[in-house]
Amino acid sequence: MGMMDAGQEMGRDANAFAAAFLNGGPIVDALMRTTESCSKACLAWHEEILRFAAERLQRDSELGQALANTRNWADAAKLHQEWATSTLRDYTNETTRLFEIAADAGSKFAQTSTQAAAEAGQTMTAAARSTTEAAADMADEARSEARSTEGPRPRGQRRSQSAE
Repeated sequence: MGMMDAGQEMGRDANAFAAAFLNGGPIVDALMRTTESCSKACLAWHEEILRFAAERLQRDSELGQALANTRNWADAAKLHQEWATSTLRDYTNETTRLFEIAADAGSKFAQTSTQAAAEAGQTMTAAARSTTEAAADMADEARSEARSTEGPRPRGQRRSQSAE
């Protein structure tokens, strides 16, 4: 195989590798897993906020109905105080739930990213080895081809080149 043929073959190998790597390789897999993890976390976050909002609207509605049925200011003040206390407690609990969802999502994201990076690194290392081996083969072939076309050198030329 000539040097041009070897170069073309190496180019085809590199193109095939790039196509395989980008069309379902570790980078695409990592991106897909990370996107899925992020989407699940966003969905969990939104579901929790909707659940909380519905619960708070229900409690606020109940307060309005209870206030409409009170007979004096003392009862209304007591209802409002209980409502304010429960509202503060609910918002504190909701903040804790949202932080837990975010922490869980961050943990899953970090784990997914670490796995994907390791897999991509292994693939890139294998590709680098393959490319290095192909380049070494091409260099050996080029030296061999150069030797076969040079013919013998005059003695004086050998000495001057070996001194350099």
